Amino acid sequence: EIFKLQNPEIIIVNDCSVDNTHQKCLELSNKFSKIVTYLKFSKNMGEHNATMAGIKFATSKYVLICDDDFQHPPDQAMKLFEYMLKNKFDVVYGDYKKKKHNFFRNFISKVNDWSANIILSKPKGLYLSSFKCIRKNIADRIAEYNGPYPYLDGLILSITSNISSIEITH
Repeated sequence: EIFKLQNPEIIIVNDCSVDNTHQKCLELSNKFSKIVTYLKFSKNMGEHNATMAGIKFATSKYVLICDDDFQHPPDQAMKLFEYMLKNKFDVVYGDYKKKKHNFFRNFISKVNDWSANIILSKPKGLYLSSFKCIRKNIADRIAEYNGPYPYLDGLILSITSNISSIEITH
């Protein structure tokens, strides 16, 4: 469905995978060179730095952020995007009513949510997932951050309050 969009782009950031990811990404970027940009880190920099690199290369009006392990089903991407457009939000997060993670990871997510409520004044009920859609003007402001340890959700919350979430499948 993403190809229905006008001028779609896909930015793949390889955060120093040790398997055959590099070769697969090269194949994709060669096959779809008009829409795929491939970035490869020389060492593992972490999820937020990899995402920041992708945001800095983005040129489209909207930036959709998702993981490569399919915990964010691609068929849910248009749901985020359409909800954003219909409701004129700056950022829309995917909200999993039923997460398929182990107990420890779910516990850490709850601690992160509690911390964000207190430290960042995150609206209660807003789930901060790594699956999100961001308007380009907000993404550009996020990309201005040049520190070594970006926290994307903190940056988003410091830039806009026009944020929502929509239930998606995990």
